[in-house]
Amino acid sequence: MPLATDQIYDPARALAIAGGRPQLRDATLLGLLELLEDTRGPLGDVAHYADDPAAGYEVAHRAVGLARQAAMPALETLLRALADALESGALEEAQRLGQCLPAALAKVRRVLAGGGNPE
Repeated sequence: MPLATDQIYDPARALAIAGGRPQLRDATLLGLLELLEDTRGPLGDVAHYADDPAAGYEVAHRAVGLARQAAMPALETLLRALADALESGALEEAQRLGQCLPAALAKVRRVLAGGGNPE
């Protein structure tokens, strides 16, 4: 059954992607969160996207893969759009999308804390 792109997290799918290994699933989740919560990193400060869009693209692209592995389709969709905007030089669009990251991460944290996927 395909995932809805508005779903925040599918724990069963994340575990399956990790080959049934909870440690690998958890390491993927932690890596993704650390990458995106680095406020001094290439995605943390949207005002600096124009300074080095290639670095921002690289991190966003890596985060897309981690979000896919973590079975977080809504976050994957946002990150893919951000990576595409950075790659194409659409910096205003990239900044707009980057400003959505904190709210998206807050949703992820709520779901991981047991809040479930929003309807």
